[in-house]
Amino acid sequence: FPVTIGGSNSLLPPSQNIKKTDPFYLSPEWRHLRRMVLVDDPLCYYCDLKGVITAATIGDHFRPKRLYPELKLTFENIKPSCDKCHNKKRQFESKIATREQFEREIGNFIESLKG
Repeated sequence: FPVTIGGSNSLLPPSQNIKKTDPFYLSPEWRHLRRMVLVDDPLCYYCDLKGVITAATIGDHFRPKRLYPELKLTFENIKPSCDKCHNKKRQFESKIATREQFEREIGNFIESLKG
């Protein structure tokens, strides 16, 4: 798999280039983990929940990195995601302030994806 960030050799669509403001996403550790997740399961985790097959292009921190920094490089916390589902999840996460709120509301978010 290509390891370049952005551009024609990237696993990311042009609209989802690495967040330039957070050096974490440029780290070799993150790039390696993301690649491993997408190789292990190249289909979107969230689309699969609703019975749709979609290629994943993003490694999503299921439990958000800002709330669960200790999980930022944990394989089990990274879910393969398509651009559309990742954007929906980011919108959901933008309204979440605490771990407790996330744990309370993630089930409803997952159910909303299903239908």
